[in-house]
Amino acid sequence: MVKKSNLVVLGVTKSMEVPRFKKKLEANFDSKDILDQGTPNVIYGLMDVPNAFAQSQEAKGSGQSVEVSQAMSLARFYQCPVAETLRLWDSKPEDNLILEMQFSKYQKSLSEYSLIQGLHHTAIQCVNEIGIDLQATADNEEHHNLF
Repeated sequence: MVKKSNLVVLGVTKSMEVPRFKKKLEANFDSKDILDQGTPNVIYGLMDVPNAFAQSQEAKGSGQSVEVSQAMSLARFYQCPVAETLRLWDSKPEDNLILEMQFSKYQKSLSEYSLIQGLHHTAIQCVNEIGIDLQATADNEEHHNLF
């Protein structure tokens, strides 16, 4: 017997699209024929970080399709937005996918160095505010080599 998943990951390009997609999706899942386990858990989110992650060397090396990489990134982003966003960070500017994201319409007027410094400072502030569970990080295979 195959167990069906009750998780749907849905990326949207504009935040105003979320209510429309949510209404359509919930209407389709009212029928028990579609999903034996009832209404699914749905993750909605903007695709900026998942799109950037799908272009990373890590995602390309995983052997997963772009869509699966984006869905996994969106699910991780839902769990911890700071961790998933910082996953795009690289000390080499040419490999730093965060620099390709658009945070402000004035962003292009900054030098790359100023932008990196500002983003680095903001990342440190965010991590300091929310903290880090060192035990959970040490137990995570992906992050184990950081210690």
